[in-house]
Formats: sequence, C-alpha cells, structure tokens
Amino acid sequence: MMETLKIRDYELEEQPFGRGGMGVVYKGLHVNLKAQRAIKILFSNTSEHEDRRKRFLLEAKTQFDLRHPNIIEVFDCFEEDSKLYIIMEYVNGVTLKKLIEHRYNPNDSGTLPAEFRNFRLDRATCIEILCQCLDALEHAHNNKVVHRDVKPANIMIAVTDEGRPISSTLDPNHIRVNNAVQSTSSGKSRTGR
Repeated sequence: MMETLKIRDYELEEQPFGRGGMGVVYKGLHVNLKAQRAIKILFSNTSEHEDRRKRFLLEAKTQFDLRHPNIIEVFDCFEEDSKLYIIMEYVNGVTLKKLIEHRYNPNDSGTLPAEFRNFRLDRATCIEILCQCLDALEHAHNNKVVHRDVKPANIMIAVTDEGRPISSTLDPNHIRVNNAVQSTSSGKSRTGR
C-alpha cells in the first residue's frame, strides 16, 4: 500500500488528475473540513526560479480576488519545501475538450464519468456554456485580467442536479494582469501588456 501524500491539512490522491506546462494538479481532501479541493503544485524548485515564483504568486492572488460563479475559486497559496502550491475549488466534471471529443466519437465513452455519458452537447447547451464563459471573461476583463489561453481544455464543465451545464474557467497560470509592473530576468521592470 502506498503512503498518502499529505501537504499541510490536505491529503492528496496518489495520481494527479491534471498536468500542464508549469505543474500538476491533484485532487485533495481537507482533513478537518472534509472539503474536496484541487491542489496545483509548481514543477520546478522555486528557489532556482525567482521570476517564475513571483509570477505564480501574483497570478494566484489575482485569481483569488476574482469572485464569479464561472471562475474557479482560489482559496490559498503557499510555499513549502521549495515548492509552490495553489489550493483551488475542485470542479467535479470534465473539460469541454473531452465533451467535444465524445460528441464526435460517441462510442468512446470510457473516459467520461457516468453522469456525462448521455450528456448532449447540442446547440442550446453550447450557447449556454459559451455565455457562461463570456460572462466570466467579461468579469475578468473588467478587473484588468486577461486570460491567455482560452480553449476547450481549460474549461471545466459540471452538471447541476437539474442536468444543466455549469462552466468554470481561468487557471492561475493563464492569466495576466493588465498594467501591472512585472519583474524580468534582467531585474528591470516592464509594464505587463
């Protein structure tokens, strides 16, 4: 039996459920609150990459400040043992990319959770998902935040009890704060545009 990964008050599943260019994402359980969370861990040793560390923390703080029903909520971020962690809302769903792939290959339902196997990605549902994403992006833009990587793989879809889709977007590694001063590797600052 493998030992459970534990970070602060969170127990993590053995395998990550997501991987990106900057890190991995695990499903975790807060042991006291019994709340499921997504826990992102930055790949590299933060002590070796100060610029990356600063950007990671700025992006986590920026997303923490955005409050919208279609933006994944950030609860905490911290550094421990030279690694950076972001504690985020866990969305029990699938990416829009997986739903699109299933739409064009319905016989391959093995990768979809049971509640999505009969999910219809019809015109009305697509419009509803798109409107939710646009609302989230408008909220971000009104707060001077730009999402740099809007694509189906970065949009999570969950289903309400009534069977309606709820989309969630924004990943802390894909946002940029407009008009923020950012440090470059040369030590000089530049305006983030």
